[in-house]
Amino acid sequence: MKILISSPLNSKDQSFKKFVEKFSLLKKVGHNLNDTAIEKPSAKSHDKIEKLIKETDILVVECSISDFKSGFEIARALDEKKIVVLFSLEKIDSSSIPNQFSGNKNVVSVLYTTKNLEAKILEALKVATSKLDSKFILILPAEMERYLDWSSQHKRMHKAQIVRGAIEQLIKKDKDYKEFRGE
Repeated sequence: MKILISSPLNSKDQSFKKFVEKFSLLKKVGHNLNDTAIEKPSAKSHDKIEKLIKETDILVVECSISDFKSGFEIARALDEKKIVVLFSLEKIDSSSIPNQFSGNKNVVSVLYTTKNLEAKILEALKVATSKLDSKFILILPAEMERYLDWSSQHKRMHKAQIVRGAIEQLIKKDKDYKEFRGE
């Protein structure tokens, strides 16, 4: 999985470097990490950030201190339908996590201390990965395709919504799967 860590403009700050270092544990389990540290904002750096955001699965932002660059990156990532994980130090007022993102299903907010950061990273990654959608290519017989065409027109739903709904109904009824999940 590709994870992008957002650096505020003053990323030379020691506390932020320690924050990024803690994420190195994710490299050990096979994740690809990048960070958006830049010296001076420029058109070239803007293009680089745009490319990194488009290529990433999850954007991680340390937002204990507000920064227009991080705000831009959050907005771009959400616009690209990416998962955004907002980290903020507990000792700083919890209002540092921008509340306009609190209702967004693609945002995970995390309060941490320097002592529990590793555990919070792993916990947040688990939550964030559960929010990722996966793509699935399905080859259907002609009759099923005709039904989906008809159903999508008459029910005014996308074909994918109809298929997801059918699978959700199967999940609700499947006793073996419920037992597997411990329900």
